[in-house]
Amino acid sequence: MLPKQTTDRCFAPNRDKAPFRLPRFFRLVRLRNFVWFPALAATYLFISTSGTPHILWSYETSNSGNGRIACHYFGQFSQRTGATNGRCPIIRFIH
Repeated sequence: MLPKQTTDRCFAPNRDKAPFRLPRFFRLVRLRNFVWFPALAATYLFISTSGTPHILWSYETSNSGNGRIACHYFGQFSQRTGATNGRCPIIRFIH
């Protein structure tokens, strides 16, 4: 048997060396990490134009019983509003 020949020069790629990676900050700035941005922007635009959702907490009726006169809503800006045509919607968007 012939002994193995060894050479001191090898042109094959070094598989032990880790591939080059960008620093962590630059990896966070990639386009795929901003997929959530359109959804966040749409939510912001919706809330800024129509207000935040509030749920009906209670309401006041007139003594004659012909409808509601005031609605009390619970939410980020809880408040009392006048009833529209004697009705109080269950969910209302308030600025």
